[in-house]
This record gives sequence, C-alpha cells and structure tokens, in this order.
Amino acid sequence: MPWFTRLSRFGDVHYVYSQAAQNSCGIASVMMCVFKSNKLTPGATAITKEQEVYKVYGDIVGATYDGSAYSFATKLDLTLNKLNCGKWKAEYVGPDKVAARISKVCGKTSGWGPTLGTSPIIVLIGWEGSGAHFVVVDTVRSMFGTYATVCDPWDAQLRITKMKSGSDFKYSTGQTIQANIEGTPQHEYGSRTNGTANGWVVHKALD
Repeated sequence: MPWFTRLSRFGDVHYVYSQAAQNSCGIASVMMCVFKSNKLTPGATAITKEQEVYKVYGDIVGATYDGSAYSFATKLDLTLNKLNCGKWKAEYVGPDKVAARISKVCGKTSGWGPTLGTSPIIVLIGWEGSGAHFVVVDTVRSMFGTYATVCDPWDAQLRITKMKSGSDFKYSTGQTIQANIEGTPQHEYGSRTNGTANGWVVHKALD
C-alpha cells in the first residue's frame, strides 16, 4: 500500500502518498489533494489510483502519460477539476510570495493537536543545481514561528519547514518527521537535497 501515516511534532496525523514512477510527483500530489479535500465529505471519493489519474492527465495534455515525463502545474489544476474535489487553479505568484500564498490557502493553526478542514496546496520546488519536484503542504502551524507541513511524494515523508512571508520558501530533505510506517516507500533521497519554491502553486480557488 503506497499510502503512509505520519505523525507531526505538533500532534496531528497526515497521510502521504509514495509516487510510483520517476517523474509522477505531480500526479501523486494531485492524489494527496483529492484525499485531503474529500476525506471528510460524505459520498465523495477520497482514494484515487495513480494509473487512473495518469489517464485524466493524459487526456488533458492530449498524449499518453505514464509517469516517465515531467508534469506541469498548469495541467494539474485541470486534472483536479475533473476529480470532483472542488475548483482548483494554478498560478505563478513568484518565489517570494509562495509562503504568503501557502498561509492564505491553508490557514494558520496555533497550538498543538489535530487539525480539521484545512485546504492543501501543491508547491513546485526547484532543486539546487537542476530539476524540480512537486510537494503538498496541507497545514500551517503558528507556534514559536510559522511552519509548513510538507508531504513529499518521493519518499512519502513528512517534513516540517519553517517559513516567513516575504521570503523565499526553502525546502530541505534533511529533516524527516515520521511515525507508523508500514512497508517501505518506493523511493528515497540518496543524500541531503535542498531547494527553493520557484513560484508555481496549485490550490483551490480562493474566490
């Protein structure tokens, strides 16, 4: 089962999906957004299958998609809009506006304990050197600072990332918060990897 249960240091539980293919992080992020949006909605489908979402994405781009090629933020919102989980949009806000957009979409929860009803956001991280990677932020905590809870589909880990409005959103795979692991994620980072949000985000429409 490619879904993993993670417990953050703030005492809340997060479900993280482990992507199946080398470049299917965007699809995996879509799947996490569907789950996080529909899990409390009676009658709504929360769990999707990666191959099914490949088909939806492929129909949108007009080509067969199998996870071996990069996906694009401007197509992920269209994919989400076909998966019965609300109205989504992709936007380029600029690197220094990503933290503010995360806080606006997710809202800030202060203190310790479970969170309910928060909205996820997909963030595109540009790695130092080359390459990019989609991750999902599903909560923001305000407790001795502001922290984004990042669900990473590459290794299905949960990482608590400090952020500040007006500054670039930095992401590092060096810090891992995890609990209740069953099985092994399909990928892992071979060494410490650092990156910065490049400005692209995908989230539910705010208006």
